[in-house]
Amino acid sequence: MIGKQIIEQIARDSFVSCGSADWDSLMQKKHWNIAFLGGSVTQGYIARHVQPKAYPQMFSEIAAEQGREPEVTVCAEPGMFTMQCNMLLDTAVLPKQPDLVFVEFAINEMLQPPNVKSYESLLRRLMKAKKPPVICVIILRSANNYSCESYMQEIAEYYGLACVNVRRGLNAAIDAGLLTFADYADKESHPFEDGHALIAACLAEMLRRGGEQHGYTEKPLPEPWLEAAYEHLHFDAPAALPTCGAEIVPLERAFFRSAVHLTAQNPHWEMTLNSDVAVLLYEMHQLPNYGSCKLMIDGKPHHEAVIHTNSMYGWGNSSFTHLWVSEQPETHKISLELIEGEFFLLGVAYNANPGAES
Repeated sequence: MIGKQIIEQIARDSFVSCGSADWDSLMQKKHWNIAFLGGSVTQGYIARHVQPKAYPQMFSEIAAEQGREPEVTVCAEPGMFTMQCNMLLDTAVLPKQPDLVFVEFAINEMLQPPNVKSYESLLRRLMKAKKPPVICVIILRSANNYSCESYMQEIAEYYGLACVNVRRGLNAAIDAGLLTFADYADKESHPFEDGHALIAACLAEMLRRGGEQHGYTEKPLPEPWLEAAYEHLHFDAPAALPTCGAEIVPLERAFFRSAVHLTAQNPHWEMTLNSDVAVLLYEMHQLPNYGSCKLMIDGKPHHEAVIHTNSMYGWGNSSFTHLWVSEQPETHKISLELIEGEFFLLGVAYNANPGAES
């Protein structure tokens, strides 16, 4: 049990900035559309099930207690990267026209440039929405203290976004002997109920301080901090793809609910695409029927020549591979040839360009 005073102290220590958002407009609204984007922590996953109440629900209750009428969208699943979230924005998030968006990917992402670019692209797409929301970056940590704080907090500051660094507040409390990480989360970094209450309290502290900010001045969106290669990403689900004779099968997933199913009877799939960016999305699992495919571009082996979907790290989660990234749109033929087992193709994402073909 994490005491109330400890939670309050961590919430104060976790606050970084309210950014330069239009808090006045947000606070004048009674009905709030709130979107939470992230991985298993945001979904509330722990011990092979999803908790009925995680920090998104707890925060919405706090907002309701303050007289708001929150409507919550949770775009999160175990193992989700910002790349998958970029693919879902146009269908699962932006149509809701959220007023407030929390972005939690600090323990799911990696420190390589493609991950940074995907993360920055996600934030820029939110900032370029028809009605830009107030955006808050959440920094968490894993059980071994891993975090992408090094670039996520800096990007938040660059764009003037609100930021809550739970890792900073939590580590200060752990160092002071006020609690242990095991009081907060399991050994796989998934918070217990007290841990979710702690995250919700950190967000509530940010909200309280945001309510004290006045005098918003709209500013033009600056040039990318690093590069926003996926800023115009469009996702083609299986229904929009050529099937090459393979069956489209339904999947029991919160997102990406169908797949082009490659089997020994229908082992081949291909499409031609014109874009400067292309990403292939597929499903991974530990089940023995999940197999592997040869991946070729224009008849030549891709640098990831074989995609293996049977993995000890798979649990029915989505994964992806970058097909190409170029300075100008290029036309290429993408081919998959089944080697063994079965392959579940969830879709293809690309930067939409005039004249794109599929």
